[in-house]
Amino acid sequence: MTISTIWKKYNEVTMQLSYQLGRSNNIIGEYSEHLMNEYLQGALLGMSHKSADIEKDGKLYQVKSRRLDAGTTTQLGVIRSWDFDYLAVILFKMDMFTCIRRQWQK
Repeated sequence: MTISTIWKKYNEVTMQLSYQLGRSNNIIGEYSEHLMNEYLQGALLGMSHKSADIEKDGKLYQVKSRRLDAGTTTQLGVIRSWDFDYLAVILFKMDMFTCIRRQWQK
């Protein structure tokens, strides 16, 4: 398979994922929120919510994620507001099929 063919397939898949997740082009972040919401059976909050990504039973969940490539750290994105009840962190291994799911209460 040529690099051009792989590039085309990559773009087709990422566009489809972005469309299916329907929120932003941050596929890893959106997929993580999708996974955590499936697990919690809560409600995804709008993109404009500054503190949390999911609400369930009056509790707010902030979801952070990272794909662990060779040589990268587990440093997560900035938490701009601490007005949530739980922080859920999902770390994906390089194969993107293995994830570690943890929750911490604030």
